[in-house]
Amino acid sequence: MNIDSIPIVVVHLARAGRRARIEGALSELGLIDNAVFVDAVDGAEIGDADMRRHASAIGYLGHRLHRDRVTYGTLTRGAVACALSWKSVLSGIDEPTLVLEDDAVFCDGFRHKFDTAVSRLPADWQMAYVSCNPYGIWMGPEIDSCVLRVQKRIHGTGALLLHPQAVPLLLSLFPLDLQFDHDIPDRLIATGRLCAYRLTYHGEALITNDNFGGSFTQAADC
Repeated sequence: MNIDSIPIVVVHLARAGRRARIEGALSELGLIDNAVFVDAVDGAEIGDADMRRHASAIGYLGHRLHRDRVTYGTLTRGAVACALSWKSVLSGIDEPTLVLEDDAVFCDGFRHKFDTAVSRLPADWQMAYVSCNPYGIWMGPEIDSCVLRVQKRIHGTGALLLHPQAVPLLLSLFPLDLQFDHDIPDRLIATGRLCAYRLTYHGEALITNDNFGGSFTQAADC
């Protein structure tokens, strides 16, 4: 498995300049022909009925308490929009696929560095964080200088490498208790249901994101 053999899905919010920037970056890497663009759900379009439909009782209570203020993982309209955008992508994944949010920024030498890291993934992988929020916390034991086993809380959905085995597990998170990138570690990784790793190039981030991995969640000031 290498970057040339992996389909790429870009979750894209219709905002001026966003698609052009990520298309340009993929073109420079020679990867634009691998990429499919999927329209993101806009948080501005999410109403209370949508919140009730897609949030669990706990999730909706958190939203009622905090509304669209940025808090630790509670659901906002933008967060639900982000999760629904991912849900629309997941149903089409039937082979290992790299899913990017459209604020992804690639490291220098990305092709070589990604291929090096992905070649070291253990055979039991179901999901790999190619980007995550840079909090500097301990995520889990080092498997290799390019691979960490994720056991603790990790956040961000800016760039995920997904195995088809991860799809039903991720879909099982609906209705949501918390934001999608919080529910993944809390309900899947910490419980041992999902085998996840963090990929770097000997500690260097392969992809960063201009909003910790999900700026299209900000569409509704959330």
